[in-house]
Amino acid sequence: MLNQLFVAGTTAILAVSSLLNAACAQEVEAKSYPVLSGVGIALMAEEGQLFVGKIIAKSSAEESGLIKEGSRLVAVEADGESVSLDGKSVGDAASLIRGPVGTKVILTLMPPNDDKAIKVTVERKALEITGAFEATYKAFIGKPIPDLPLSLLDGSAKKRPADYRGKVIVLDFWASWCPTCYAPVTKLQKISADHPQWAGKVELITVTVDSELSKAADVVKQQKWHRTENLAVDVDELKAIGVTVVPVIIIVAPDGTIATMAGAHALDVEKEVAELLAK
Repeated sequence: MLNQLFVAGTTAILAVSSLLNAACAQEVEAKSYPVLSGVGIALMAEEGQLFVGKIIAKSSAEESGLIKEGSRLVAVEADGESVSLDGKSVGDAASLIRGPVGTKVILTLMPPNDDKAIKVTVERKALEITGAFEATYKAFIGKPIPDLPLSLLDGSAKKRPADYRGKVIVLDFWASWCPTCYAPVTKLQKISADHPQWAGKVELITVTVDSELSKAADVVKQQKWHRTENLAVDVDELKAIGVTVVPVIIIVAPDGTIATMAGAHALDVEKEVAELLAK
């Protein structure tokens, strides 16, 4: 049912029925809510090193004219911090490269047949991927969140978004087999720690799409994701809420309407939540 695509990381494409309907033609608002953001390189691992396997057409990587297929990716600098990619996985690197649209990242590369490293600054942009459309997300903005059945990771108690009415809800959809899903969930832990004043006003919830909940529970334990409420959803239910890829985040306003929906790496959760709390 599920397959994966590597575009500067892993984006999981969920094979569900068509989500587009008449609502998709409506312009909800001008703000962009991309399904996926990045610089437009597909990565591959070989003998413990990472390489540029493919450059996506019309992406920042192609526009730079400096990034070549076959280049070895040495380091990534983002948010003022440079991280060596020695020993890192494709998922690790992708999570560093991806981020909010309009922000920049510096890639250190070794071009093919060249022993001199170069640094290339590229801007993160919305990327188009087959089977996932920004219009799908826009169709849900401003609409009441569907009555999505959720459960605890042990499969016991059932919950629904309506249970949190009156609060801002952040729903982060992820999967244990999606390596680039981990970074956004980890970031939610930090956001929770940094904003104790949100207690009682904001619910940070992770929602796994795993069919084997024990695997998701193991990841939660290993990653120490204890500052979020960690729930699960049956993948067949996702067609009601417009989720066709993971990771994706949906932010729900206190009145139960969807305020924001975007690829998890493309979204500034703190900013979006703060704006809702200020209203």
